Order: sequence, then C-alpha cells, then structure tokens
Amino acid sequence: MLSQDPLDRLKRRLRVLRTSRGLSMAGLELRAGLGHTTVSQALNGPSVPSEQTVVALADALGIPAEPLLALRAEALPGQAPPRLRSRPPTRFTYEYLEQRSLPLLRGLHATGAVPRLAAVRIRTVDLHLSRVAGDPALPDLCVAYTHECLRYTDAVENASDLADFALLAATATLYVKGNRDVDVYAGAIALIDQHGVDSVVFLSVQGDVDCATGGSAEPPWRAWTGIRDLLEREGLPWR
Repeated sequence: MLSQDPLDRLKRRLRVLRTSRGLSMAGLELRAGLGHTTVSQALNGPSVPSEQTVVALADALGIPAEPLLALRAEALPGQAPPRLRSRPPTRFTYEYLEQRSLPLLRGLHATGAVPRLAAVRIRTVDLHLSRVAGDPALPDLCVAYTHECLRYTDAVENASDLADFALLAATATLYVKGNRDVDVYAGAIALIDQHGVDSVVFLSVQGDVDCATGGSAEPPWRAWTGIRDLLEREGLPWR
C-alpha cells in the first residue's frame, strides 16, 4: 500500500512526473536550473525541499506549483494544509508571473487553486504575453478575461486590490482590436463600476497604462503604482 505521508506523496509525485515527461535526472536538473544534490534530495531524500526548489521543479515539469506546495506545507512539522487566500502570495508578482510560459499560466489558473487576486494578475500577464506573441485570439481573450474577473471582485479590500482589477480592465481595452471592443468595454466598465470607479477616473487609468506601455511591448503593470495612488486619492467605497 502506498504511503499517505505528505512528504512521501510529494516525492512520489515528483518522480512520477519526471518519468512521465521522459526526463533523466540530468535533464530535470538542467530545466530547473538546480544542482544534482538539490534535485536528488527533493525526489529521494529524507528532508522537505525548499519552496523555491518545489516551484523550480514544477516549472521544469510544466505543471502548476500550488498542489506540490500544498503537499510541502503539509509535510512541514506542525503545519496544517494551506487555506485558499484571497490575497496573492508574495511570489505572485507581475514580474514573477511574466517569467512563466503561457501554457503554465493558463494551467495554473485552470486549477482554481490560486488566490483570486493572483488569478486577476495571471490574466493581465496572459494578455501581455499574448500581445507580444501576436496571438490572433487576443481580442477574444480580452473579452473573456474582463467578464471572467467580475466574479472575483468581492476580494477587493483596498486600493492595491482594486488597482489589479483596474489594470486588467485598462489593459484589455487598450489591447483589443476589431469588432470586439464594445464587448471588452462593457466588461471593463462593469468590472470597475462595482467599486465606484467612474468613467473619468477610468480614462486616467487607461492613460497611465498607455503611457507605461508606450504603444510598445512594455508590460502594462509598470503603471500599477500610479493606478493604486490614483485610486487611493479617489476615496472609493471599500473604505
């Protein structure tokens, strides 16, 4: 009978994934950018691997890190399984997410295991990477993501949270081309209207994002701090 110990399950899962991907230990080490001892201990050793090691291995194996991190958390002495949070963990910064591939981001989002605010950030980064890649589906993605995030807005507690939603909405309206712009604007306005952001303020948000990107491939989240500061000055209804 297979052990149900969380550390055994974590290491077994990593070994199965390595085998299923057809990777040798050396190949996994190369993909993950980790040393031989680190990977060997993570898959076969008696100790709990670090969070950074688990994330690097998940990226190398092409899977979301969250399920593996949940097992790791269970394996730590005296630790309970992590609870789903509305606030994104520190590692879910825009800069961190930008380094992940589109398939990995979409797979991570599809698990439903990420915090809601992290899910919004994932969608913004997805739009940016899709634009850089010249994805012809970008207009449809802009529509889908703005409407999808309507169900996450109860996670907003302050200006920083709302800045993530406003950034997504502004990015989608700036990126959309063709006959989908009306649908995107409808979703964007519905997204921000729930928190009292009027059209004048939203135009300022759009302007910040447009200036940050400069009409080029620069990432839109360069405008995030300015958007947060603008929303703080507005004194909106979450207070």
